[in-house]
Amino acid sequence: MAGAEKMLFELASRLDTDRYDVTVCTLKDPSEGPLLDKLSELGIRTRTLGIGSKWQGWKLLRLYGLLRRECPDVLQSFLYFDNIAARIFGRLARVPVIICGQRNARHEPAVRFWLDRLTELLCNKIVSNTRAGKDKLVQRHGVSPDKIDVIYNGVEPAPRRDDIRNLVDVPESATIVGFVGTLSKQKGLYVLLPALSRLDRDVVTVLIGDGPERTAIQKQINTLGLSGRVHLLGHVDEARNYTGSLDLLVLPSLREGMPNVLMEAMAQGTVCVATAVGGVPELLEDTKTGFLAEPGSVESLADSIDRALSLSDQEQSVLLQRASQQILEKFTFKKMIETFEGLYASFR
Repeated sequence: MAGAEKMLFELASRLDTDRYDVTVCTLKDPSEGPLLDKLSELGIRTRTLGIGSKWQGWKLLRLYGLLRRECPDVLQSFLYFDNIAARIFGRLARVPVIICGQRNARHEPAVRFWLDRLTELLCNKIVSNTRAGKDKLVQRHGVSPDKIDVIYNGVEPAPRRDDIRNLVDVPESATIVGFVGTLSKQKGLYVLLPALSRLDRDVVTVLIGDGPERTAIQKQINTLGLSGRVHLLGHVDEARNYTGSLDLLVLPSLREGMPNVLMEAMAQGTVCVATAVGGVPELLEDTKTGFLAEPGSVESLADSIDRALSLSDQEQSVLLQRASQQILEKFTFKKMIETFEGLYASFR
């Protein structure tokens, strides 16, 4: 499941069942991912509009019928197209409260921008998972700050840990640097690889994930002479369980919202380097709870990785303690659920 789906799953499954009766509806066909199956296993009602392609947009009309049958007190959406559908059909079906989601701080294409802006008037509240996302809505969309609540993603304080060496054969003495995520251009791996080639260290790098850029990334690995030092592991089930055994997690993204993998790594006691995009600076403070780099800069990323790997044992211990405290104070599922429940209660 992607980040937004994970947070939807956690919210739906953790709400107080004595106070909330939850139904989850997805736009896409169930074959697109395991979300509905996992929710159904927990006894949560699920529905789908079964939209398999853009040519099946007419199936959005099913949402109106569903809302008329279910008569929800609150309709909550998470992503862009979900938001548009929820606002339009939620109002047509006379749903009392419509809450929409803002999960990235990047500038969208003009058509999407205007469609989003024109329909924002139809919802009662917008929930952003970063202050950066809220700032974008206020400054670029002209949304009133009072209409936007910031509710951070949550993470388990102490997830289970598995050893990354079970997945790749590396020397015990090697320092293991890892990336976990989709192999897409926005993740900035084309910046990470040349940054790694500049390091004068015994470092092994593992890239966990799959995506459209896999072939191009493998070609760049070969071109840079990194074949023996960088391992493309592809998709790994429950990849987050392995981040705790990394010596360093690097997230070189060109854009992000509030990346779950970064929170999970911090919760597991892994030093992190990430680019200062989206909500990342709200999670990582440079040299205090991790290391920040300029997005798109090979030199800056190489420098941040080198600084992170140069920490003494004592410096690393202090940094990880601060990072753990940051997670416990602001980024737990308990905190996330309590804040959502407080938001729902405010409309009673």
